[in-house]
This record gives sequence, structure tokens and C-alpha cells, in this order.
Amino acid sequence: MKNKVKIVFTASIVWIVGIGYLVWINGLRGPNRFKGFNWDEWFWFGLAPVVLGYVLFIIWKPEKAAEVFHCIKSVFRKKNEDDPK
Repeated sequence: MKNKVKIVFTASIVWIVGIGYLVWINGLRGPNRFKGFNWDEWFWFGLAPVVLGYVLFIIWKPEKAAEVFHCIKSVFRKKNEDDPK
């Protein structure tokens, strides 16, 4: 389960960064356009699809989502908190 979570989060980050790069390059190369980063395009084509995917996952598979959240929490726990001693 932890490997799947890592793969999905890595793919999400790569998607967001990749779309950000494409939006930036498109903004620089586009004629008669704003020569900067188009935040609205990045939001709608980069961030919104990723967030929507996670929201749909939470809605349709809440028990699996709880397992994923537990895996994420376990990454940030100290080693002593997992021991029942």
C-alpha cells in the first residue's frame, strides 16, 4: 500500500510541475500575450484535475482513503509512538 501511495503522490507532483512548466513556456512563446506565468491556466489544467481526483477517491472509496491517510500519518510519526510500550 505504501508503494502505491508514493507512486500516486509522485505522479501528482510530476503532473502539477509539468503542467506548470508547459503553461510557463506557452506564456513566454505566445505572441501578443502576457509574458509571464498564467496562474489561471495552471490552476485549471494542473491543480484542479489532481485535487478533483483525490476528492473523487475520498467520496467513492472512503475506507481506502482512510487507509491512505493512515499511511501518510505513519510517515510523520516518531518511532516511539508506534510501540505500545
